[in-house]
Amino acid sequence: MRYFCDSCVGNVLGSSCMPYTLRASVRCRLALTKISLFLEAPLKAFSGLLLVALLGLQLACSNHSIAPISDRDVVGPDRIDTHWVSRGETLYSIAWRYGLEHRKLAAANGIRAPYTIFPGQRLTLDTSKASAPKVAAAPVKTVPKPVSSASTSKPVPKPVAKPQATKPAANPQPATRKPVTATAKNWRWQWPVKGRLVRYYDANKRFKGVYLHAKQGTAVSAAAPGEVVYAGNGLPTYGPSLIIKHSDAYLSFYALNRKLLVKEGDRVTAGQKLAEVGGDISNRDRIYFEIRRNGQSTDPLRLLPKR
Repeated sequence: MRYFCDSCVGNVLGSSCMPYTLRASVRCRLALTKISLFLEAPLKAFSGLLLVALLGLQLACSNHSIAPISDRDVVGPDRIDTHWVSRGETLYSIAWRYGLEHRKLAAANGIRAPYTIFPGQRLTLDTSKASAPKVAAAPVKTVPKPVSSASTSKPVPKPVAKPQATKPAANPQPATRKPVTATAKNWRWQWPVKGRLVRYYDANKRFKGVYLHAKQGTAVSAAAPGEVVYAGNGLPTYGPSLIIKHSDAYLSFYALNRKLLVKEGDRVTAGQKLAEVGGDISNRDRIYFEIRRNGQSTDPLRLLPKR
């Protein structure tokens, strides 16, 4: 294969140019040098911009700071209609994330108590046609009364038994009690931390709870007795958080914790230590607290005792 320098290109068709093999002439080398110098500046500029963009992307990805809860992107069921279950999620945490009532979400997906879900499971978020399931009363058995064959027969009076004195049992056994479901009749709300209120519930904005100020490491206590139905770090912007079920209607939420001390399925009492303050990177001395009734956020100050 032969190559021609640009001094000979004009003579290729009709004159005696001297071809050379695999060696460029001095003039060709000069032309290549000019081209490389011409392209060097823009290439350097482009590589510099690319490096800055990559560094910015790396910093953005490595930034684990928790955005303020008031700035979180609320993804409601009006924006997305399907959720794929991830490891560590519960039906309660998914319902909380999308602002849904957990019983309606379960009914919409044909899930019965205790609402067990699995990673990779597809859940519909359309609860418009679902209703919260009601606990059916135990059926009462009825015994049919015997019918006399003779319609004209008179009723025969039953003999009256003489009352007999009953002797007390020697060792009376205590009756077994069914577990008591927490209701507003047998418990009262209490503050989760001993600290001042620094931000209030706002029904007109995204901030649906309260910020409570307390020093890092302060104990976070259960606001009422109940069961831990979520404990993890899977809810965006909330950090390590807990959801406590107090009744079929009431749930309480404790977010931005430094450390969780209970796990899912634990039964807790009012005032029991659940976690520690200090998980909010932007402010280590506060936690976020929220109460929901039938899936709707409610002002905690209407339920908590006055200070």
